[in-house]
Amino acid sequence: YYIRLDGGKKKKSIRALAVEIGMDLGVIPINIHDVRNVIDKAIEIGLLDTGTGNLRPDVPLSTYMHKLLDDYDTSPWIEKERKRGRSLGEDHLENYERVFRLYISHLIDGMTIRTLSKDDVRHIISGLESLSPDNFNKSLDCLNIVCRYAVQEGDLEKNPVEEIGIRHRIAHPKEKEITTMEETDSFLSVMERNAKADIPFAKAAYFCTLLIVNAGIRNEEIQALRPDSFKPSRDPDYVLVDISTAWDESRHKLKPTTKSKKGRFTAITKSFYEALMNYHNKNPYGTEWILWSAKTGLPISTRCMNNHIHKAMEEIGISRKAQKVRGLSFYAMRHVMITEKKGELSEDEEDRLIALMKSVGHESKAINEHYTHLDESRALEKAKKRPAIPVSDL
Repeated sequence: YYIRLDGGKKKKSIRALAVEIGMDLGVIPINIHDVRNVIDKAIEIGLLDTGTGNLRPDVPLSTYMHKLLDDYDTSPWIEKERKRGRSLGEDHLENYERVFRLYISHLIDGMTIRTLSKDDVRHIISGLESLSPDNFNKSLDCLNIVCRYAVQEGDLEKNPVEEIGIRHRIAHPKEKEITTMEETDSFLSVMERNAKADIPFAKAAYFCTLLIVNAGIRNEEIQALRPDSFKPSRDPDYVLVDISTAWDESRHKLKPTTKSKKGRFTAITKSFYEALMNYHNKNPYGTEWILWSAKTGLPISTRCMNNHIHKAMEEIGISRKAQKVRGLSFYAMRHVMITEKKGELSEDEEDRLIALMKSVGHESKAINEHYTHLDESRALEKAKKRPAIPVSDL
């Protein structure tokens, strides 16, 4: 922190000023309250004529935002929200960190938090104009949250985002496309062939795809599967999968499963379970992950899952360009199962619709129209209706 003197032509370190007036600030980082104490003391003894309008902490806006958004466990914003009784999940902070990194960080070079003006914010907003409504709104929220926090901490007098009054854009969600059942069967056949040909990690990618298509398990939940995720069921031909954790790929650690943060059950055949365990037992690194990767200690990556499924789609005639236009990805394969099962439901079968929602981890009926948690009986009932999974010779 510095105080600017002589109309901003000179600056003096707050620590140096503290030494001059006989205050010991120690070696730990100082905060805005320490700064104010030093300024008040300097004015009191006549070392400074005035302390108004001259105080400027030398903190770049990028550093300030990074401190608030980078780490959930140490974020002062998350801590402040927690004290106010608001419990924000890690996913909440990760979304803001992502838009800061991708869309905001390159627009704020040379800006500092204490000097942030309405013109600076207008410059940032102009750089966000080309974004989709969803990403624009998230970026605006991210900037507004940081400015609101700065006002609460005394680092800003007013929130320039709120002063300008920028409004959210209206987002019109695009219709999501999925592969037809014929296309799904075709690219799964290609992936099965590649798995038998011992192409590196083709078998793991095939198993991942079977789990997401047939059991509706998200990619980060597949990554978190360990031997203790499987439990015996009342039916000897099926094994229950307890889905209560997900893998945080950016931080390399486990977290509660996404969305509702509640665990749920699904079920797979005994033969599929044995194929998964056989693959796990061949792990050369000795790690706990069922579907391991070449990186020691880590589960298979989402990139690996996507690469194999995209190549398989290309082989059946869906070009990369067509895949991009249709929004086809590994994650989108969850909705193949949802759409297929929805077709079996009549309008008065509300309980079966709820069971479908629970099996894939959605709590909202509205979400399922676009595409809360199963007990063992429901999981088994649903698993028995799925087609047999071809894994006997894998």
